[in-house]
Amino acid sequence: ERLRNLYDVAAAHHLGFDDKIHRLLTMGCQEFNLDIGVVGEVAGQRYEIMHAVDIDAAVMPGSTYDLGDTYCAEALRLGGPVAVEHVAESKLQARPCYAIFHLEAYLGTPIVVNGVVYGTLAFSSLQPHPVAFTSADKEFLKLMAQWVGSELERRQAEVKLQASEAELRALFAAMTDNIFVLDANGRYRKVAPTQPVLTEQVGVDYVGKTLHEVFQPQQAELFLRCIQRALATQHTVHTEYCLEVDGQALWFAAAVSPMLDDTVIWVARDITKRKRAEEQVVQTVAALEAQYYQAEKAHSESNAVLDATSEGMALVAPDHRFLTVNRRFSELFGVGTDQVVGRRLTELEGELQRVFAEAASMQGQDGQHSDGAGDVRGTFREIVVQQWPVQRELELFSTPVRRADTEHLGRLYVFRDITHEREVDRMKSEFVSLVSHELRTPLTSIKGYIDLVLDEEVGDITADQRDFLEIVKTNADRLVTLTNDLLDVSRIEAGKIELQRQPVDVAQLVRRVSTTLRPQLEAKDQRLKLELAPTLPLISADGDRITQVLTNLLSNAHKYTPKGGHIVIAATHEPTQVRIEVQDTGIGLAAEEQAQLFTKFFRARNRTTQEVGGTGLGLAIVKSLVELHGGGVAVASTPGCGSTFSVTLPMA
Repeated sequence: ERLRNLYDVAAAHHLGFDDKIHRLLTMGCQEFNLDIGVVGEVAGQRYEIMHAVDIDAAVMPGSTYDLGDTYCAEALRLGGPVAVEHVAESKLQARPCYAIFHLEAYLGTPIVVNGVVYGTLAFSSLQPHPVAFTSADKEFLKLMAQWVGSELERRQAEVKLQASEAELRALFAAMTDNIFVLDANGRYRKVAPTQPVLTEQVGVDYVGKTLHEVFQPQQAELFLRCIQRALATQHTVHTEYCLEVDGQALWFAAAVSPMLDDTVIWVARDITKRKRAEEQVVQTVAALEAQYYQAEKAHSESNAVLDATSEGMALVAPDHRFLTVNRRFSELFGVGTDQVVGRRLTELEGELQRVFAEAASMQGQDGQHSDGAGDVRGTFREIVVQQWPVQRELELFSTPVRRADTEHLGRLYVFRDITHEREVDRMKSEFVSLVSHELRTPLTSIKGYIDLVLDEEVGDITADQRDFLEIVKTNADRLVTLTNDLLDVSRIEAGKIELQRQPVDVAQLVRRVSTTLRPQLEAKDQRLKLELAPTLPLISADGDRITQVLTNLLSNAHKYTPKGGHIVIAATHEPTQVRIEVQDTGIGLAAEEQAQLFTKFFRARNRTTQEVGGTGLGLAIVKSLVELHGGGVAVASTPGCGSTFSVTLPMA
């Protein structure tokens, strides 16, 4: 009868774990003629009640005790059932638990989960047990504890499975491949929750549909043959195909792998960009193939064409021998044609180590991309560093070369010197810096003398003269601002900005900047509101540079907010950083403008920006300075509804 009752509890699949345990404890109280039943968990020297059945509600789930104070410590010490009919007449009366609850009868045993003691299953009563516990009682108690342990093991396994499924879902969510499960008839069984291009653009629900319902007949038949071949061979089948989606051709590379239940998993990756890149070089490659093919008849003409290019070129045969190199190749690497042509890459190990900074990588390039039968990879492009005879940066482009009859001729390597491009960027920055420095000195003199004249230090001036001089002063100030911006950009690009970090009071800086710009705000009847948290922590920053950031943001808000508008500067703190927001009711920005807002020289195209003027450097400087501090800057805006610029800076 007892076993039948236990089986009924175990077989109650409609019940959850907690309900099953509660029913088990209730059954145990009835079977053993005891009032209280508990499942407790041991954690170190603590004993916590996880589940309980108690008519008087004296023992509640969540209650914790010192393990040594409980009767259950004895069951754990013995590693088996402990049965006491009258605790007052046993050594258990010394346990503090007896003084607290006055439990006179006790029957308990350990619960083991995955080979480790989890806790105990115990039953007790305030009254002594009228008869002695039998060995059958103890054996049934052990059986109940074994069932509880197995249920706990199953529950832990479910938790691990759920965690594993959550990780898998997160992994899928980060993937951009299309992943499907299809049966042998081409019917979609599952679609992985990835973020692919295909399903978003086609916009159909695949599950339950067949290939013929989703694709054109010819395309569906091609896919179905791939599925059947994968199932027949029990090997992965690879294919590439083109689909027309929203009027444009998209290319995909698919791997179709068989699974155990007569289904396949279809993983399709969008390779449209790669295909388009390959298409862009097809004409060049075709021209080069034609030139090489004609070289047998007019070798000198083809060499002249190759030598006229500004890139170094080398054609390597499938057996890794150099077939030809052009003049620029020899100039770049300081080797004669006769030193290279006809030799294998392995024979040039010494030269490779002398020429390239990563010689081992360069030596393995040809082996990685081709073998005796043909290329195992298509076109590739990368940057390599040359260290002899001249230090250079080279862009390496490589592609397989075939005859018109598809015979594999070898692989073409093209080296383009991009050192000058880097040097031009550096010279541009130096020129901007030099010009900015040279402008500063005369501008300082101009401003100084204008101020002297305006202050009438050299004599009285008329009202018209004052107006003219104020115009000159305003434009001189604009030139100074432009010069300073150019200098800051130059220093930032050169990595010459050195921050004088110290603890800085953000609220004090905000108030100071607000006070400085308040006359301009009042001139446009703009209302400025400060919303500063009362207990802002200090930040670790260069106070002058953060002042420059705040001035730039508030000045922009002033410029692009119409007369009578509102501007709010808010400062709050987060766990590790301080957030400053400058919000205005200005003209706002479109999404495409926001994407380019922090790039140098970018200015939104609208009437207001044309009237305000500017160089488009301010926000680029703001972003660079904030990032130098280890912070971040962002913008949220809606055209016609204003903008909010957010700056986060680390706490001191």
